[in-house]
Amino acid sequence: MKVPTFLQAAEKTHERAKSGWKHADGRNARRWLSSVKAHLAPLLECRVDTLRPRDFSDALASAWIECPRVADNVFQRASAIMEWAFAAYPEYVMCNPVPSARALLPSRSARQSRPKHHPGILHTDAPAFVRVHLAGIEPHEVTRACTFVLLHTAVRPAEARGMEWGELDFDSARWLIPAERMKGGVEHDVPLVPEVMALLRAIREIRMHDRFVFPNVTNTGPVSDVDLQTFFRETGTVSDTPGRTPVPHGCRACFRGWVDAKGYDPRLGERQLAHWPRGETAVAYQRDTMFERRAVLMGAWTNYRHGRAAAGDNVIALNVSAAA
Repeated sequence: MKVPTFLQAAEKTHERAKSGWKHADGRNARRWLSSVKAHLAPLLECRVDTLRPRDFSDALASAWIECPRVADNVFQRASAIMEWAFAAYPEYVMCNPVPSARALLPSRSARQSRPKHHPGILHTDAPAFVRVHLAGIEPHEVTRACTFVLLHTAVRPAEARGMEWGELDFDSARWLIPAERMKGGVEHDVPLVPEVMALLRAIREIRMHDRFVFPNVTNTGPVSDVDLQTFFRETGTVSDTPGRTPVPHGCRACFRGWVDAKGYDPRLGERQLAHWPRGETAVAYQRDTMFERRAVLMGAWTNYRHGRAAAGDNVIALNVSAAA
């Protein structure tokens, strides 16, 4: 009998649970599984019989403090998944380890003592990082290729890892990430610079997986977050947080720091990060995704990291039209 991975168990649990939901095809149903994938990414490829309380507490430690409501939901879903695994494979899974993980999670009163951000590469170090660690990528080098796309788009690691061929428009150099794969539940239209397009075309030539652009080593799903984190750790790159190693999610802070340092319109940076304005009124009146202007911004970001930044070309004015 083949013991399932945590992801396979999650999909099975999700499918069984949906049958009892009033709106099984709605946004909340999609979020059930997407939240598990996003917050428990290091566990997805692990067999359920290998998982211990420490695995769940380590995966949720950051969100437990910074996003307690989300973490509580994911914790409950993880427990339901492992409860199913225990019931379905009692000869392999000795118990549901998730409840015991609560004792290992940090106290929420420690919110102020914990770092409030993901350590990332300093934007001033980004050109050297690209030159030393991301030059000459071969199409089959999945981890490096995924990191290249991550740094050139400023999307979340889960969104980059899960990139699918059907989401890409090679003619328009666009990547449309569907709402169900986005943290905020809103689809995200990402401009792709020529360097990324060239890499994606090279990967398409060897087509390692029919669905995923960056498949894992077993070709059963996308490359794992652990692989990306290991790559960053092994580069030995210094982060913007003393004593901590850069993590994939920190690429977003690297990009945002450059936006501020170079004087670009911060709204463009926020839109590229898929951060929508807060409040119903703001959302109602700020519907423009600023795609064309963001394409210019990402071109400048790419030029900067590849040592091609032009003097005087560091500002996109607040009133530039979308056609600029």
